Amino acid sequence: MRTQMQQIGGRLRTFAEQNCDLLYFNGFLLIKFVLLDVWIGLGIGSPLQWVATLAGLFLLSSLFVLLPKKIRLAALLIFDLVISFIIFADLLFYRNYNRVIPLPMLETAGQLGTVTTEIGNLIKRSDLLLLVDFVVLIPLLVIGGKDKLVNRIGSLPIRARTSVLLAGCSVALLALQGYGLVAVYGKPAYTEMYTNNVMIRHMGILSYHAVDAYHYIGGNNIQQLQESDLREIRTWMAERRQEPTPNGQDVAKGKNLIIVQMEALQRFVINSKVNGQEVTPHLNKLIGESIYFDNYLAEIGTGNTSDAEFMTLNSFYPAEAGAVYTQEADNQYRALPTVLKESGYSSAFVFHTYKPDFYNRENMYKAQGFDKFYSESFFGNEDVIGWGASDRTLFNKSLDVISITHQPFFSFYITLSGHTDYKIPDAYKELNIPAGQYSELFTDYLHAQHYADKALGEYMAELKERGIMDESLFVVYGDHFANGLDKQEIGKYEGIGREVDDYLYHEQKKVPLFIRLPGGIEAGVNHTPGGQMDLMPTLVNLLGVDKSKVFYFGQDLLNMQPGQSFSALRQYANPTTFATDNLFYLASQDGLFNHGECHDRTNDGALLPVETCRPGWERAKWEFKMNDLIVRWDTLPRVMENEHVTK
Repeated sequence: MRTQMQQIGGRLRTFAEQNCDLLYFNGFLLIKFVLLDVWIGLGIGSPLQWVATLAGLFLLSSLFVLLPKKIRLAALLIFDLVISFIIFADLLFYRNYNRVIPLPMLETAGQLGTVTTEIGNLIKRSDLLLLVDFVVLIPLLVIGGKDKLVNRIGSLPIRARTSVLLAGCSVALLALQGYGLVAVYGKPAYTEMYTNNVMIRHMGILSYHAVDAYHYIGGNNIQQLQESDLREIRTWMAERRQEPTPNGQDVAKGKNLIIVQMEALQRFVINSKVNGQEVTPHLNKLIGESIYFDNYLAEIGTGNTSDAEFMTLNSFYPAEAGAVYTQEADNQYRALPTVLKESGYSSAFVFHTYKPDFYNRENMYKAQGFDKFYSESFFGNEDVIGWGASDRTLFNKSLDVISITHQPFFSFYITLSGHTDYKIPDAYKELNIPAGQYSELFTDYLHAQHYADKALGEYMAELKERGIMDESLFVVYGDHFANGLDKQEIGKYEGIGREVDDYLYHEQKKVPLFIRLPGGIEAGVNHTPGGQMDLMPTLVNLLGVDKSKVFYFGQDLLNMQPGQSFSALRQYANPTTFATDNLFYLASQDGLFNHGECHDRTNDGALLPVETCRPGWERAKWEFKMNDLIVRWDTLPRVMENEHVTK
């Protein structure tokens, strides 16, 4: 027995001597993965998780054992750099989106060049620890040469056996642990990776990316719409359409529809003052002639602005990962532009001063029924702020188009001047905010929103002057919360007298919604809870559109009965987080219902027994499932068969 142990020990020593470079790189990469887990709040994790991570690293690097001494170190160095980059990217992505990078986000990777400042704001000094192996490695190579790391590598047959052994043992360990994971948590641990962190916690982030790649490249795990699903969703929609909607019904029938989606307009700036100055004076005034919804949740995903557009125009949820605009532009939609033109509208336009291919907008707008997209080439380089022509230019040039358009028309605006990093020319900064009163980013945000509000105010005045406003249903809303702002600083600005916890943070991220009826009738503040999924069915009712022509997951904000409100979140929060009139359920990272928190919205977020929130949790799961069956597989024509669906 002792002799056998000595032989094993000798072989291990020989392996270590011949592969100390492999041990060095993978050891430091393991430390980096531990740091990543700690920094994103997962903690140290279980020993089995790190066994799986190390097995994955050795599996990926096992082929390097075959390489000759001269190039092996260079290959391992490149391997280290690639894995380190993935770790760093996951870290920054998690800080912004509360999840590691899902591979569908690669379809929007080309847009990263436009958000370099946002990325810079996420980097911390502690991130330099991710370079620790290079700091140690470089002096070692300079002082002692590469032989310090690569001394004896053995003959090619020996290296081949070592490579096969490493790969075989790694695969065996990963397969054993993967089998155990399914035995405990079932297949959803793999098939529902975007809705829980079970895979990451038990197999590590490296294995998560490997399985995600399998699903993304060829192993799509979303089942197709079955006949039973079809019957269920049709029955559900028929019941939804039969709900009475007497409030506001047909009040704007035959009127123009003008929607302005304001960039990063968060609710807390409405009716707020800084040093006695109103931040949004024109929007504040609009409250007096609009229905102002002050309890309106942003339900966006990582598609951000494009998700806000998609929900407003379709009342479908964002993708579980990535953006619908970049993934599903070939679908047949029943969006507002299409159904309005079928209802007699002359045309539907989009106005946005940025590039037409950003978020695949040019193709997606066609799919949703828009006739014309006026983008960067139309607005030119006049008065550029940040990414493109200013909001003032956006509104002024669009007036030349809609003023000669046969009514009724649909005009959809996506503003840009309020985009991060909220930098506007000093000449446009009209608020008196002394340096140091707030952080630089927060100060810039207030200036940007004040400018955007002024540009909108000038536009509204011109619409009234030309007689268009009172012939229109005029809608303004924020597309999403202000990225990058510190929640505690917002809380202090709002006068919240306590620390902003997770519950308050989600309540804090609301955006404003203004619906101005023709003539400014029925104006006032409406406290009805709702979300971005609800705007489309609300507009359908106001505009007198035949409900059999549309499908929507949202609800009419003007006709919600007590207890009927429901808004679900699947990104920027743990999926199946939802809010109703009285409840706010914060889902857990592992996706297990009992591990979530059920808050009382009527009692400052006080905790309730978690079972109180179970019906809403079940509803969120069902709606997400049905949403994906329809959007991912382009099955809306089947769902609405014989209900006015056209290509």
